[in-house]
Amino acid sequence: SASLLLPFPFLCSVMSSVGKSLALRRSFRAPSSKGRRSRVSSSSGAAGLGAASSGAAAASSAAASGSSSLIEPLTGAELEIALQDRDRVMLVDFYATWCGPCVLLQQELEQVAKIMGDAVRIVKVDTDVEQDLSSALGIAGLPTLMFVFPDNSKPALRTEGLLSSAQILRILDEEMNVPVPQGPQLPQ
Repeated sequence: SASLLLPFPFLCSVMSSVGKSLALRRSFRAPSSKGRRSRVSSSSGAAGLGAASSGAAAASSAAASGSSSLIEPLTGAELEIALQDRDRVMLVDFYATWCGPCVLLQQELEQVAKIMGDAVRIVKVDTDVEQDLSSALGIAGLPTLMFVFPDNSKPALRTEGLLSSAQILRILDEEMNVPVPQGPQLPQ
């Protein structure tokens, strides 16, 4: 199977001509993962994603469903700012309110947020509100998670499908080099 690869700095700045920036990339499956994973490259020379975000999305943070203090709902413009200012690994959850696996992933991400604390920033973007951004990033399957390194030179890791908190923690530990605290609260 294939996934879409977009060149963009800070993960989400979208080329002015999105159609020209798409390239197919072979995805891979982690041995214990049910979701698909692929690498998303970073490069420079792209326009800001503000143009790719719908104007009506400016107020979507307050309207995001299931608002949690551990997982921040963001608009496309807010996401661009958060990615530019990041100082730690960031997980970006692309979801929809009607998506059952997205609701389940929300619970798994809250568990991850409790375990990881400030070591990882977890945010979410509603794909129904941010349709232009979702389309530009090739978000086809929900939920989609992007694991973004604090270093712009490293490619982001992208998964599609429901992952357990244990799988997410394993990706953070093994792929993103974020030490996972050991303790009784860890999921199996």
